[in-house]
Order: sequence, then C-alpha cells, then structure tokens
Amino acid sequence: MFLPVTAAAPLGAVVTSGNLGWDLKGNDGNNDLPTDSHVVYFKLQGLGEEDFLRLDSILDPLIGQNDIERKLRGRAKWDSANAGTLYFYLAHK
Repeated sequence: MFLPVTAAAPLGAVVTSGNLGWDLKGNDGNNDLPTDSHVVYFKLQGLGEEDFLRLDSILDPLIGQNDIERKLRGRAKWDSANAGTLYFYLAHK
C-alpha cells in the first residue's frame, strides 16, 4: 500500500483508471480537482474486481449507474493493472 502526495490531473480532464483524477461528484467522468492541486490518496494493489465493487458499494453507494462508472467515479476507482489496483481519494490542496 502506498500513501503518496502527487500532482493531480488538470481540472476537467477525463478520469481514467490510471490517472490521478477523480470525479468526486460522480456526475460526468471528469476530474473535479483544481488544476495544479496535489492529492493524497492510497493505492492498494492486488484487489480483484469483485472485491472492489463490494468495497465501492459501501464507500460510494450512490455513485455510478453501472460497473464501468463505479470503477472510475467517486472517491474509489479501480484499475485492472497489477491484479487489480484500488486508488482511494483522501484529500487535496
């Protein structure tokens, strides 16, 4: 598990499974963090898709209409790389 502080993707950038952007509102798939902000998040590798979706249903129960959206929107997002990687947004400045 890693707890880095890293520059986030620019405001409005499309959120992907591997970039450091978060659609915290869950409304459009675009990054809600201001350009030039730094984000604190944790990264957990080795989390399977089914386990992620179960965790996401607890952390962000109202975000995402389908599995694809649930994997990319809200505070928790999932990338299939490295046997499954969870990125969980904590804070930004």
